[in-house]
Amino acid sequence: MVGSSDPSTTVSIWAAVVPTAPTNVMRIPGTNTETTIDLQWSKAYNGGSTITGYQVWWNQGGDGPVTDVKHVLNTDTTTLQITQLTPGQEYGFAVKAINVVGESTLSTLAVIMSATVPDPPTIPQLVSQSETQIELVWEQNVNNGGTPLTEFKLYWDYNGYASVLQTISADTNS
Repeated sequence: MVGSSDPSTTVSIWAAVVPTAPTNVMRIPGTNTETTIDLQWSKAYNGGSTITGYQVWWNQGGDGPVTDVKHVLNTDTTTLQITQLTPGQEYGFAVKAINVVGESTLSTLAVIMSATVPDPPTIPQLVSQSETQIELVWEQNVNNGGTPLTEFKLYWDYNGYASVLQTISADTNS
């Protein structure tokens, strides 16, 4: 017998697993239109193997189960524009992450409505008046149509002919 060698260096080996589900699935603020929704989500933990893509699942109606794959992304990007939607329709979206081991579970469902025409504000009420000006006040509408309001248009009706008197920022209500 010749003898034994010194012990080798310890090596730790981790087996890759499926990734975790993505989180924070939501609409990118300010990008919603009547027929498009821009989605974003937070990256999933990759399970020890590079994320190779995402599946975006969806439904029409919002709260129900997501049964259809809307898009398969063969990249690790975490945004997607969904197009050809029905104005004012609620949609449910969930995302799966994919690596070489397999697919994650679905993310939490995000219910998002595509944009539509906002409800009108309340009828303006007269606060004060003088010979050269009037002050009006109104309440902003509750339903903004699914996207932030940008402006109000104040119309003047003179003998049945309406025209825009003033365009006012949506940051005010008077």
